[in-house]
Amino acid sequence: MTLNVKSAPVAARKVTKRTGYTRRQLSEISKAEQNDTQGATAERERIAAGFCADADNAQQLIRDTERHADDFTRAALCLRHPTTPATDAVSHLARKAALLGCDAAPLVALMNDAATRARDSARRAQDRLSCR
Repeated sequence: MTLNVKSAPVAARKVTKRTGYTRRQLSEISKAEQNDTQGATAERERIAAGFCADADNAQQLIRDTERHADDFTRAALCLRHPTTPATDAVSHLARKAALLGCDAAPLVALMNDAATRARDSARRAQDRLSCR
């Protein structure tokens, strides 16, 4: 799966939208469990596990988006100060470009914009998940 600026908010929205349906399903299955319906417990566990997996996936996408934002910020720093040690592939390439004499101003603006968009995306997704 390719991570982009919409990955985390879309995953968070899907989890949030699915919450009501999942609650209704769990309520019906809980009633079936009380009536000793065979297989109801396994079905409840399966539905709950699927929902938890989707929520965990959304949280992981948020963390990945924030990590990429940090990578872009580090790359912008490496473009401004080529002696800064590179810690990831993006900052390594940015450092090499700066050492080769590439015009850093447009690239720094691009990296800062990418970092800002990624952080905003992660924040929106986290806000949506915290409301569920």
